[in-house]
Amino acid sequence: MNKKYYLISEVSDFLQIPTHKIRYIEKKYHNININKTKQRRYYSRSDIENLSKLISKNLTQKAHNKTIYNQKTAINNENIISRTDQILTKFRMLLNFLDN
Repeated sequence: MNKKYYLISEVSDFLQIPTHKIRYIEKKYHNININKTKQRRYYSRSDIENLSKLISKNLTQKAHNKTIYNQKTAINNENIISRTDQILTKFRMLLNFLDN
C-alpha cells in the first residue's frame, strides 16, 4: 500500500470485507471523512486505519451481543427444563395416586 489514496475496491481487498460493509460503517460512524468525487470514494491511509479499528470494534460488539444472547437463551432453556421436570414429577405423583 504505497499510494496516497485508494478506491473502495482496494480497501475491500486489503481489509477482506465486502464494499457494502465499508459503506455501512461509513454511514454508521460519521468520523470517516473520505474524499468523494464523481461517484468514487478515495480513502487515505488514515481512513483505512480508522475503518479497520471501527470494523474491529463492530465485530467485538457483535460477538459480545451474541454471547449475552446465548447466555440468556441458556438460562431460559434451563428454566424451561426445570419447569418441565416439576410438571413431570407432579404428573407422576398424580398417576401414582390414581393407580392406588
